[in-house]
Amino acid sequence: MGQCSATDSHVAQEVHMQGCGFERQGSDFADELVGGSPSSPVAEHLELGPRRVTMAIVRHGERKDRENPTGWLQSEMGKQYPFDPPLTPLGRTQASRVGKELAQKCDAYSLVISSPYIRCVETAVLICLELGVGLCIDQELGEIFSPHYFGDWESPGPLRRDPKEVVAFIPRSVTQVGSLEELDGQGGFLGMAPEWPERDGKLRMAARVEQLFNRAALMDGANFVLVTHGDCVAACHALALAGSCGMSRIPVVSKVPYCGYTLLERVCEVDEDDIGLIDKEAQWQVQSGNLTVGSVDDYSGSVGLDDYSGSVEEQQAMKKTAQELVERKAKKQEDACSRTNRRQSTKILMGEVYKARFRQIEDAQAAFGGSASLQSWRPTSDQSQAVV
Repeated sequence: MGQCSATDSHVAQEVHMQGCGFERQGSDFADELVGGSPSSPVAEHLELGPRRVTMAIVRHGERKDRENPTGWLQSEMGKQYPFDPPLTPLGRTQASRVGKELAQKCDAYSLVISSPYIRCVETAVLICLELGVGLCIDQELGEIFSPHYFGDWESPGPLRRDPKEVVAFIPRSVTQVGSLEELDGQGGFLGMAPEWPERDGKLRMAARVEQLFNRAALMDGANFVLVTHGDCVAACHALALAGSCGMSRIPVVSKVPYCGYTLLERVCEVDEDDIGLIDKEAQWQVQSGNLTVGSVDDYSGSVGLDDYSGSVEEQQAMKKTAQELVERKAKKQEDACSRTNRRQSTKILMGEVYKARFRQIEDAQAAFGGSASLQSWRPTSDQSQAVV
């Protein structure tokens, strides 16, 4: 993968000229990014011609409740926000290290965009310090807001931090791009916070990544670092790999370590239609940052992990299980099509072609117990009728 340069991007040039990121909250860059939402119209291209866009999607560093769960839950902050811990000392080291590593991959990053969870914000801050760019908070990159991750709660779900509390974790040495009043989302942040209980969290995350990538392309090839959660990293890496190989191999991301990442890069043409993660024509260049990735070959025929060496009988049993999953999920898909799609941001992944492809991926993932399975990615009836 070629390294992008500051001359590739008008925005990147502005960043480098300012020296340490966006030095004003109401910057033109911020206005262009958050003017409405990533799905709304944006400014015209400042230059004509193809432009290379790079986006790194990074998981946060080690979280405090993993180091000492009991101690965290007994702490004052842990009692109030049990699911929103800060980083451990090791987590901070991991964040600084990945910032240095990303700086070697591309020397023209424009902005770091973070999930509002504190472990992500602290990771993003340390990356900002390494890259010399500003920070923006986007609620669409937040953790999947469901009982699977948070346990059983009555609506509206577990308590989330107020935006002012989140901003308090951003030091003065890192510039927040856009003020709380200027950003378009609920509570002053970019994006909309998911409602409890969320059912399509992976879809929401991947849709947001696509929106931000397409927005970056329209902004003369801005290069973003997104700091988010393991499911988002795994899903985006798997989808981009699936698209780049024309779906002949089904990727399975089985592990995303702390500060693991996927680096996506492609050349964007002027006035091209929005490109999805799974679109073959995107010709993604995909690079793994310490992810554990396998694949299922030829989803219409033989299935099995690349390193699987079981007996013929075991392989046949696995194929039978996979086929049963296909049939059950097809029936479930028909039932799900009657639901109304309430989220604008999911429209980036609509259409019959996506419904079929997601079903193939999730069936293969579920058959082999991949931790990053896409089982909740099921287009609704509005999505299946849309034209991509």
